[in-house]
Amino acid sequence: MNREIENYWLKYANEHNLNLQVPDYWMFGDGSKKMGDELADLVLAGKKTGTCAAKVVYDLENEAMPVVGQYDIVLNGDEFPVAIIKYTAIEEVPMNGSIGSLCFIRRRGRLDL
Repeated sequence: MNREIENYWLKYANEHNLNLQVPDYWMFGDGSKKMGDELADLVLAGKKTGTCAAKVVYDLENEAMPVVGQYDIVLNGDEFPVAIIKYTAIEEVPMNGSIGSLCFIRRRGRLDL
């Protein structure tokens, strides 16, 4: 973890009386600078308000699923912290289930969804 990420969290945590332990931090997308910047910009603009991941990935990597109330730090394409998100709802649904609202909140800039 770099110092910028730590300082970003500590400032926010102190202002909101939160645990000072730095939460997970990551970049949306495929790991490219371009997509990381595009998706971080959508988060900052309030247009990207959700995401999804395959549960099997958490299982294979032996990682815990996010929980409601958890905070994470969103990085841009330069791996610089730009937002802190708080999980407000988590649903486990089949991939072939109803995804209309998920498409809307994940929309990656497509406003026609």
